[in-house]
Amino acid sequence: MNNPYQPPGVVEARDSIDNRGGTLLRGGFLYREIDFHTPVKMQFYYSGWNFVQRIRVNQETVWSRISWITIHRQAEFMLPESVDPLGRTCEMQITFVRGLRMRRFLLRLEGQVIWDDGGDRVIRGKPGWNQSYDPTL
Repeated sequence: MNNPYQPPGVVEARDSIDNRGGTLLRGGFLYREIDFHTPVKMQFYYSGWNFVQRIRVNQETVWSRISWITIHRQAEFMLPESVDPLGRTCEMQITFVRGLRMRRFLLRLEGQVIWDDGGDRVIRGKPGWNQSYDPTL
C-alpha cells in the first residue's frame, strides 16, 4: 500500500526531454539544478523550499517570491549580464499534480524552449528525495 504522505523521489540525472542543451544535475521535490551549455552557458537553480521560491543563475538570485499560501507556477526574469550580455528574458513554468509533484518543468529563453522536463508524465525517481535538497538556495 502506498503512503499518500510520502514525498516524491529524486529525478535521475539525464538530458532534457528535447535535448536542448542542458543536463539535469539534481532534481527533487520543489528543486531543480540544471547545467546549460547552449544557447547560453549557465548553472540554473530553482528551489521552492522553506516557503520561499528562488531562481539563481550562476549563484546570482534573479527571481524570488515568498510562497506562504500558494506556489507561483510562473516566473519571468532577466538573465544576468555576466551570463547573457544581450539581457534576454527567461520564463519558467511548473505544472503540478497531487502532492505538489512536478508534472512539467519548462524553461523558455525569449520564447524558445530550452528545457522541457516532464510533459505528459509525472516525474518520479528513486527513494531518498531529500538527498538533493540544498539548504543554501
